[in-house]
Amino acid sequence: MPIFRDREDLSSAADLSSKIRDELTASETLVLICSPASAQSRWVNEEVRYFRELGREDRIFALIVAGDPQAADVARQCFPPALTRLEGGGQHEPLAADARPYADGKVLSKLKLVAGIMGIRLDELRRRDAQRRRRTWLVSAGVIALVVLLTAALAFTAISTRKTVALQRDNTEELLSYMLGNLKSLDPIMGLEVIDQNNEQVMNYLQSLGFEHMTIDQLLEQAMAWRTAGQELNERGLLDSAMEPLQKSRAGFIELYQREHGSPRTLFELGQAEFWMGSTYLTKGELDEAQASFTRYGVLTRRLVNADPNNAVYVMELAYTLINLSGVERERQNPDVEKSLQLNQSAMQYNQIALVLDPGNAVYREDLANTMAFLADSWMDTCNLGKAFEFRKQDVELARQLLQEAPADIARKRSLATALSGWAMVQWRMSLLEPSIEGLRESGKLSLETVQPVPVGPGRFPAMAPIRSVTQ
Repeated sequence: MPIFRDREDLSSAADLSSKIRDELTASETLVLICSPASAQSRWVNEEVRYFRELGREDRIFALIVAGDPQAADVARQCFPPALTRLEGGGQHEPLAADARPYADGKVLSKLKLVAGIMGIRLDELRRRDAQRRRRTWLVSAGVIALVVLLTAALAFTAISTRKTVALQRDNTEELLSYMLGNLKSLDPIMGLEVIDQNNEQVMNYLQSLGFEHMTIDQLLEQAMAWRTAGQELNERGLLDSAMEPLQKSRAGFIELYQREHGSPRTLFELGQAEFWMGSTYLTKGELDEAQASFTRYGVLTRRLVNADPNNAVYVMELAYTLINLSGVERERQNPDVEKSLQLNQSAMQYNQIALVLDPGNAVYREDLANTMAFLADSWMDTCNLGKAFEFRKQDVELARQLLQEAPADIARKRSLATALSGWAMVQWRMSLLEPSIEGLRESGKLSLETVQPVPVGPGRFPAMAPIRSVTQ
């Protein structure tokens, strides 16, 4: 950029207009679209001739879209005379990218053209293009995210009539239909082999706990009690001790799952059991086990969403799943940064959909700010500072808005301080030193007001899914 395209009518002129000459003189490169029409155009020929006279013959790049450069019939030839004529009066056929379907085609001809203009090898550019194609789905995902974000913004400010609510619901169902139809591509999570196949080892463990003598109510009460005990031990840092009650709690919910044939209640509670197992494994640094637990957590939640796609709680649980799977990946010694990015992008989409379904939910808005921070970190991991800056800025804006709604809320002050410090670190990496320092000063001031330390850095620990009951 900038690119100049000749759209002036020169038919009444005897020579190139001064405007065209000025643009040609200022241009580094001339891209010539070759067809029988352009070959027979006096003005195209004059532009090519003038550009060659400027000494830039090697910066003329031809793209064939129609005709045949070797045709005997002059009417079918596609190169203007000024392009093929040599200084001594001879003729030559220049190299050209050929966009015709039976030649290079549109994709390869575009790559040839870009490679020539940029002065890089075609094979290198083709490798870059292959990588880009592997990420093509992100474009459509980004469009959906934008639509959802706009819909969510509308929901925040304009849901005042039944007609608006009805319209919002229609849009939500359409978006969810699209998202649920693409779960396999958006959520790289597998099935519930252990539960659905009645794994013998799991069945033996269930029998050893004596569940057959318990009623459903007794079993539910016992499983919840084990979970509470495991949570308390986890929060105290006694991770090894926490594993036993958490494993028993999971076993209890597996038994309930089988007795109630996968009812929504048991699907949800078993998902929470898997979450707490995964959280403990992650804190212990046992990443493969954490990934397996979070994966099962996600599949259980996905079944709930499939059965009730308008349930904001279930949709939000999918967001938590993907955030935590991304957190596991980022903890690995050699993380797959593209996979982590994909997981966080999908998480943000589900977070936004949950807000469309329940626009007044303050927790989901706070979680969205966190998700933007995680996504910014993923873009940092892929060395895309521009995207990291964009999402850190959105994180700060949302955190600031949330604090303005509740100025005395200590947790929201802490969240804004963390958001500001994260944005400041991105700015520092971009050599934006003054705004970076100003952001750190504001972050420090807010931190002092909370009387609690705030981590300064680009990352935050993955958001933990709050325990909820199905009736909420």
